[in-house]
Amino acid sequence: MKKFILYISIPLMLAMLACTDYSGEIESAYDEFKETAGNEVKNPCGDAFWCFEQGSASINGGVSWYSYSDASDGGESKFTWQDGSSEANFESLIKAYSTIAGSYQLGPKIKRGNDYILPYLAIGFEFDNVLDATPWGGLCVSYKSTTPLRFMVAFVGEENHNYDRPRYILPETFSASTLNLPWSEFSLGGWSKNPVDINQALTIAQKIEFQFARPDSEENASFELFSVGPLGTCK
Repeated sequence: MKKFILYISIPLMLAMLACTDYSGEIESAYDEFKETAGNEVKNPCGDAFWCFEQGSASINGGVSWYSYSDASDGGESKFTWQDGSSEANFESLIKAYSTIAGSYQLGPKIKRGNDYILPYLAIGFEFDNVLDATPWGGLCVSYKSTTPLRFMVAFVGEENHNYDRPRYILPETFSASTLNLPWSEFSLGGWSKNPVDINQALTIAQKIEFQFARPDSEENASFELFSVGPLGTCK
């Protein structure tokens, strides 16, 4: 009887300690992984946020994949996914095809007042909590793309900096490639009149996004994603 009581109390104590340690604090993704390290079902992605071996749209330490377009700004850009649809159901797509893959068509430049904005499309995922991303050391990605694409960290309050985010321009690659990118490789686009400090932005990370936006509009290209995670965790 005593052994049974002890077996129950250990996870309860760990849960209480976890709540105490992180209450009111910004958590890192590694803290999230450590809290679930005792789960009976082993995550095939290890410490990565997502990989195709997982077989679902779920994100480790976050919610599932999403996509958006420039339609809200009056744009005409659109995705075409593996099943031929223009609206992504990532859970169904990943279960059917394993990876996230598709093509995209950027529309013409979008008129805004006396100026124009570039057409755009994006896919990404949001974390469960605002995270301090600096302990990750950077990001890794395994992918294919017929054109360069922006690999970005969205952060809390980015609207105050004209959405000028820490980013790395992934080069085109026609075969699956894995890149490990330390934070020193990330930079800002430079269009904000109120630029953010990258080191500060990384302490309040909220989302990871891949954005398709090019100076030459009406571009057509294809891409495929296999894995995304902290530095060194992509297979």
